[in-house]
Amino acid sequence: MGKFDSFLKGINIEVADPRVSIPKLKVLLYGPSGTGKTSLASTASVVEELGPVLYIDLERGTAPAAKYGDLDNMVIVQPASYREFADLLLKISQTKDAPFKTVVIDTVDRLQELIKVHFTTVNPKDSFAMWAATYDKVLDLVNKIAFDLSLNIICITHESREVTETERLSLIGPAFEGKQSFKKLPSIFDLIGRMTWEDVGEDGDEQLITVLTVKSSSNILTKTRFDNMPPMIGNPTMGKLMGWVHEHYDTKEKNDD
Repeated sequence: MGKFDSFLKGINIEVADPRVSIPKLKVLLYGPSGTGKTSLASTASVVEELGPVLYIDLERGTAPAAKYGDLDNMVIVQPASYREFADLLLKISQTKDAPFKTVVIDTVDRLQELIKVHFTTVNPKDSFAMWAATYDKVLDLVNKIAFDLSLNIICITHESREVTETERLSLIGPAFEGKQSFKKLPSIFDLIGRMTWEDVGEDGDEQLITVLTVKSSSNILTKTRFDNMPPMIGNPTMGKLMGWVHEHYDTKEKNDD
């Protein structure tokens, strides 16, 4: 760290330098069923710095992974309960040099259902504890994977719509339990993208492509930490996204110089 060495001497704390090592990515993808969320997440397995991938398939619907991902660089597991899910993360944390760079959770809303079942069984009379656990536990898991385990994480969830108090505007965002989701989720993830289909055909000819929106109006929850990323990305892949991530840090380094 050069000029900061004397200040940091004797302090047992990790020093980060994005120019040397890009921080672990925390990505949340949401949208209606069939809009390509699983396909996009699967492409992480073909990106060298993101693979190998541990794909946690809670929906049992990873057929697109065979088409868009590299099955030799990705293992797909299907926990049937929250306990199995938690045991899996414990196994990773206890394994020195675990063989994964990225964890995909497909889907978060299904994971929350499993958490509710688990805590209802443990304490069936305390409904408040169940709801609090459902919300807080997912946030804890995301942070554990990204920070404690030092892995990239891609979370997938379906889409929800909530009518505002004036009933004039629908808030569109990820299907995530907890009234404070719209406020807290952006602080956790580096990128929150909404997947949709868009017709780009001309002269009445339908031509549908998948589109990832990362910058939008205030009633649609989106976010990107990478200011060079376009608002909408057609036929997105994790390779494309990583290109903008690298460009972001490269540009920042040049500006700092």
